Amino acid sequence: MLPGPLLRYLEQLRYPYLFMIMLVLLAVNLVLPDPFLLIDELLLAIGTILLASIRKRKTDRQLTRKAKEGSDP
Repeated sequence: MLPGPLLRYLEQLRYPYLFMIMLVLLAVNLVLPDPFLLIDELLLAIGTILLASIRKRKTDRQLTRKAKEGSDP
């Protein structure tokens, strides 16, 4: 369903589902009209960008990589 580069990017995030929820809310908010012009779009965009910048800790990434390597036959 999701392309490979997007999945790899989401694996690096600490909260990938929260990021996707914020991204969908931003897309819906851009389509629907609202009484306060651009205020809520800006807040959702800033929140989405902040969530995108939160990466996994280095130890979490190393554990994930080791688990993937250990699961290969």
